[in-house]
Amino acid sequence: MSMLLDAVWDSYEVCIAFNHRPGLRYLIQKVGCLNDYTPGLVKQAQKSYITYINTILYLRINVKEQKKDKEGQSEEAGKSEGGGVKSAGSYSHAGLSLESIDTSWEGILDTCLKEASCQLCAAYSLMYSTQGQSSILKHKPVVNKKGSKKDLTLEEDAEAVQERFSVNDIEHWTSTVVSVLNMYYGLSDEMFRLLLPAIYPSTVELCVNVTDNRVRSAVKGILEKVGRLKNLV
Repeated sequence: MSMLLDAVWDSYEVCIAFNHRPGLRYLIQKVGCLNDYTPGLVKQAQKSYITYINTILYLRINVKEQKKDKEGQSEEAGKSEGGGVKSAGSYSHAGLSLESIDTSWEGILDTCLKEASCQLCAAYSLMYSTQGQSSILKHKPVVNKKGSKKDLTLEEDAEAVQERFSVNDIEHWTSTVVSVLNMYYGLSDEMFRLLLPAIYPSTVELCVNVTDNRVRSAVKGILEKVGRLKNLV
């Protein structure tokens, strides 16, 4: 699972690294005689991020099902195996100190999901409120392979400060946020309840800072589902 998550994230990092190198992009434009078109990997970055979160959700659902199956087998055999998928042990994945979290795969995937979701929504809110300053998600949203904490602030690097997202770029990231929220909304009620602590903080971030109708409609769906499952409406 760790190799899969790292591979999906690396595809996103390649896109972001390319997008934050205007000199290389302009050189390709010039050499390739692309006229007014500046090459970029915004769409690819968007799809990679959606795939990253979708992969976490897929793994989390499967880990839960495996845990259920093992618990059922233990009960039938009259054994107690501790009921669950093996602990991830010393595994470290992009940005959290595992000393302070549940080191089962369930705990790690839940934490990865929360960090990825919060990073996306916080960066998008900043981009939206500043009319597109290019500061979105330069950092992996969860600890590096050596286990040290990474800086998760939304600081802009020197090149990114000079660069602006075009209207189309903002459209792509709006689509990303809406797609992620729709994935959350489409979860079964049981999984939605389990993952609510990971999902809710980013939803609130968007509710407070973003006025785009498509995003607000997706946020409304999440909040209505929360209300229904918590018997608030």
